[in-house]
Amino acid sequence: MELTKKLYILLIISIGLSTISIGFIGGVFLRIWEVLLLLILIIRLAHLRKFSLSIRIPIFILILFYIQIFLSCFNSLDAQLSLKRLIYVSLMIILCIFISNKNNNLYYKSFIKTIILSGVFFSIIGLFDLFAYKNSPVIYHLIHQFDNSQQILINNASGLDLYNSLLRSRGFFSESNEFSLYLIMPFGFILAMFSVKKLRRPIKFFLILSAVILIMTQISTLSRGGILAYIAEIITLMIVVNIWKINDLSHRDPLFFKKLMQLVIIFLMVGIIFLLNNEIKNLISTMLDRIITTNTGEDWTTDIRLANYLKAIQVNLTSPGSFFIGIGIGALGSSLVNESTTTNQFLDIMVETGVIGLFLYLSMIFFLIKRSYYFFSNRSLKISDNHLVFMTGSFLTFIGLLVSGMTYPTHMLFFSWMTIGFLISSTSIFSE
Repeated sequence: MELTKKLYILLIISIGLSTISIGFIGGVFLRIWEVLLLLILIIRLAHLRKFSLSIRIPIFILILFYIQIFLSCFNSLDAQLSLKRLIYVSLMIILCIFISNKNNNLYYKSFIKTIILSGVFFSIIGLFDLFAYKNSPVIYHLIHQFDNSQQILINNASGLDLYNSLLRSRGFFSESNEFSLYLIMPFGFILAMFSVKKLRRPIKFFLILSAVILIMTQISTLSRGGILAYIAEIITLMIVVNIWKINDLSHRDPLFFKKLMQLVIIFLMVGIIFLLNNEIKNLISTMLDRIITTNTGEDWTTDIRLANYLKAIQVNLTSPGSFFIGIGIGALGSSLVNESTTTNQFLDIMVETGVIGLFLYLSMIFFLIKRSYYFFSNRSLKISDNHLVFMTGSFLTFIGLLVSGMTYPTHMLFFSWMTIGFLISSTSIFSE
């Protein structure tokens, strides 16, 4: 296995480590994924002659979007913060471009396994936190001692992410919402495995159990965006399977719906067992209450969200410069919004990079969805199961992150750009 392939696998694993860093360098915590990306960049520069970049349409749009982000910094309300955010975005876009060039079956197979196994592992850690923080605080502290998000301070609950006295699972992430978005990726790839491959019983059992764990962990984050993303992934997969059926792609697994029903039945059985535990029962009822009261008078966050939306639009209309170019990436907190995000990625992009930036971002999304449709409906396409699983998992994750982006700025998560890179890579077999 070549060195860069190992680094990419470590990079995928490092998603779940999130806030864990190698130290405080240059005024910031240097996180593991950033170190790995720098190593990949150094290796690429050392072998520049061997590196070839195919400028496909989504890459071209991505470069234009980056140029627009760069230009927005000249109109920034906070030049210093925008410069820091520009460096961060630069790393993510470089990652996206590098990954988009990894389009062979060996990479796909390794990536699929790593995404699912690491996702399940960090999901188990997240579930374990719910029991350990009360019953085994020493073990809890041991697990999170390198967690820069201050996950726990012994005998002090100030570092905990609580909702109505309930601990919200967040693993090694800075907050529960971000952890819930991370879970979208392994869940999407597990659904893809069920829809494409004819699985042996031990693997099928493992994937069903893993899906149940991921669902329970998602509930434990109490994040509505994550639950909506799961639902969006399942609905999207049903649409994809229907496209296969319409186009008579019989080499796809026809037993998908039977497998899906098995997953749902087992999930319900495990859910009933968990409901016997009062704490879990309280957790699930709280989650259901949060979903039901979304955007109603009973949801105290509704007024805050709507006020921020209106302020964001007002900021965008302040001047021609703000409207077309934006107020600068990362400068929302210095504007009338006075928050780091409006909790909506599309509004964030519109305000910070202007309508030009939003147009380019939406153009990239539209093009990727269009290319994905061509991929799924193409009768003459001869690809391996690993390629199809990778493509399907990447597309489900992409859609899940788009949906959850209505409640969280997913465009600022590095695994969101990694997913875009996956999608560009797996659809690159088409000529443009």
